[in-house]
Amino acid sequence: MFRGGTVAYPERTTGWETGTLPESPRATGARTFVWSITGSLIASLALVALVYRIDPSFHPSHAAAGDLALVLLNALPIAPVALLLFALTRRPVFAVWCSGLLALTLYRVSELKLQYLATPLLPADFRLVGQIGGGNGVLLHYIPTNWAQLLIYAAILAATVATLVLPPRVRLRPRSRGLLATVAVAAGASLLVGVTPWKELYSKERYDFQPWAPAYSVERTGLIASLLMHQWMAPTPSLRPPDRAVVEKLLARIAQHAGPEYAAATGTDPADPPDIVVLQSESFFDASRLNGVAPDQFAPSLRGLAQDALHGDLWVPTYGGGTIRTEFEVLTGIALRYFPQVHYPYYGLLVPQTPSLASVLGARGYRTLAVHPNSSDFWNRATAFRTMGFDAFDDEASFGESPREGYFVSDEALVDHILKRLDEQDGPTFIFAISMENHGPYDSSPDLDAGRLEAIPVPADMPHGAAEELRHYLYHADQADRSLGRLADALSRRPRRSLLLFYGDHLPSLPDVYESVGFVDGTSHDAQPVPYVLIDSAKATAQSEDSASYFLAARLLQLAGIDDPYFRALDVVRKATHFAPGYTPAGDPDLGELMAMRRVGEWPAEDTTPGVEDVNHSP
Repeated sequence: MFRGGTVAYPERTTGWETGTLPESPRATGARTFVWSITGSLIASLALVALVYRIDPSFHPSHAAAGDLALVLLNALPIAPVALLLFALTRRPVFAVWCSGLLALTLYRVSELKLQYLATPLLPADFRLVGQIGGGNGVLLHYIPTNWAQLLIYAAILAATVATLVLPPRVRLRPRSRGLLATVAVAAGASLLVGVTPWKELYSKERYDFQPWAPAYSVERTGLIASLLMHQWMAPTPSLRPPDRAVVEKLLARIAQHAGPEYAAATGTDPADPPDIVVLQSESFFDASRLNGVAPDQFAPSLRGLAQDALHGDLWVPTYGGGTIRTEFEVLTGIALRYFPQVHYPYYGLLVPQTPSLASVLGARGYRTLAVHPNSSDFWNRATAFRTMGFDAFDDEASFGESPREGYFVSDEALVDHILKRLDEQDGPTFIFAISMENHGPYDSSPDLDAGRLEAIPVPADMPHGAAEELRHYLYHADQADRSLGRLADALSRRPRRSLLLFYGDHLPSLPDVYESVGFVDGTSHDAQPVPYVLIDSAKATAQSEDSASYFLAARLLQLAGIDDPYFRALDVVRKATHFAPGYTPAGDPDLGELMAMRRVGEWPAEDTTPGVEDVNHSP
């Protein structure tokens, strides 16, 4: 019962009074459906057009130009991602847009990798996603951040927010969404695994896919299709069990070729072994190989030390980056040419106890120490060095507030640390040090001596950008050379004999420089060696010997008088090999079987009957 008042209800309108009728849910749903289908179709066509526009295989100069089927095959693997996003958000335009951004990101990363490292994006690169911000931001330095790029990033972000907020959602029941998500995940998983229908569709014979030549394959199959086919190749055929009979015959030929002194070397380790320091210098190469750079302008310390030491050109398995490839070869004596589908050996070739220079020296009473002023997790080095037998690893945490030159800890600080660690040891010590100062990119480098930088001469008529990059590189390379001279001088004053091996890990990534001035010998960047020098503090040995990175440890042990059957065999192969661009080592391909055995710590009997006199001869 109401007392003395009324209840006011809100006024209702039916549409008749305003002259409008309410839209039925069915009409709203139909409009949403038509809008979503139209938007999704436009976005899908844009994705296909994007693939055709930016995929290197469809460049007018390449054979795949105009191959619509191949365009669709490179766009198809993005579809499960779009379908899954649609099932989760019920926004088809947002789903296709984000899938297109994923494709664009893959292509952009691959473009940068081709520019700086001369190799496209590969499945193994996805292992590094978690390290993008690590290692002192090494990878982040390569991401363009000029104002134009920042505006593009902002526009992409705004468009992404718009596709997420503005378009209406498609009405889907939970059961339908679950079914779509299941189909998307199943399709994506089947693509990654490579079930038979997909392998038939992406036939490597049809599209000339060559797993050992990634850049070539991308130009002929497309980036995304190439990524899939690389993924399907794992585990690689290179990791099959080695042919032990072939290895025994190879060792017999090596023994025959080397003569009586080969067998007599066993058990001749010195009573007072020398300290051994190996310094792997980031991106160090002989800049006088460039047109317009005078020999006396570059690396005076290296050139002076080489006059009384072993030295020469060194052939390495990488360009512009991939430091661990050279590093792995030097430490293990295993050539990556025999494992063509393993791009990052610290992820693909390690076993619980990987035989290496560290394990060989450790077994002879050496204290073995790795030193690198960067994150221990970068490139999986912490695990790698442990499996290789290093006693300790001094990473960036050991350098505290050490001075930097540019972005990274200076080479001078690295030399200080090496000498400090040597002084702390009582017995023979092996230090494997990896520098960071001269790491790219080279378009900028903070807090350098501006006057000294500007005074560095560069070849005439170079484009401004290339000239600046070359100056930044030469500035840090000069630092590396000065540090080498100081380290060699300090070691020569120590009471214990020492061996110092210094080498560059690869050429720096300076594509604009190489294009503008070229090389003295007229060849390309991938045909250029890096320098090395091997100094004995107790004896001057002026000798020029070209070599490859997987032979360095064998030569180092031979000079130290330390015997290991595997490295002893490698040194014989080195002497029988002629080094030049595109060289083939003596004993190839049987040498690969020997290295496959070495990788897992196996060693065959050596008392086989000698077969022939030439180590190059295959049985």
